[in-house]
Amino acid sequence: MRVFNKISIKNKLRIIIILTSTVVIFLASIAFVASDLFTFRQQMVKDLSVLADLIGINSSAGLIFEKPNTVEENIAGLKDNKNIIVVHIFAKNGTKYASYFKQGYLNETEYNFTTITEYYIQHNIAPNQKYYDFHRNKLEFIQPIIFKNEILGTAYIVSDLKVFKEHLLRSGVVVIIVILVSLLLTEVTQSIINVTINNVNSK
Repeated sequence: MRVFNKISIKNKLRIIIILTSTVVIFLASIAFVASDLFTFRQQMVKDLSVLADLIGINSSAGLIFEKPNTVEENIAGLKDNKNIIVVHIFAKNGTKYASYFKQGYLNETEYNFTTITEYYIQHNIAPNQKYYDFHRNKLEFIQPIIFKNEILGTAYIVSDLKVFKEHLLRSGVVVIIVILVSLLLTEVTQSIINVTINNVNSK
């Protein structure tokens, strides 16, 4: 505080302006990033819901006519989606009907449930409802498979959050760039003001 008191009024004003600008820009950037990340997370959930609908449509015939191999072949097509790690299709009675694991995924026991009822009990949620959970760097999504207003089974999907992390990193870089550019502009503006004041005083 004593050091600050010894600084000239001009430099005090410069420090105050820079600090105020930095705080305001930082808080505004944090608010923007938080809102952006929330929106991005919600979009991920919507995308999985659409994917679950497609999986449900493709699996309906296999569930109705009791052909698990057909369902297995259908969900095997998800190998082109690099974010999807695990997919389980559960029959109407809750037993596992078909599964897909991303190639190279080593921990196949981590999301391996014998029945969907186990998951409902673990997470204390009601059966046959849409549910999602962000945890352990993954997004888990559950959605009932419905055909002609009848529940045929349940789709369980686990997605990697790599895309989310990349988006978070990009947002962080943008915030840093915005703060640095803003500080630079503040300093340039302050210098111009000082030059202008000095010129006026010299006259």
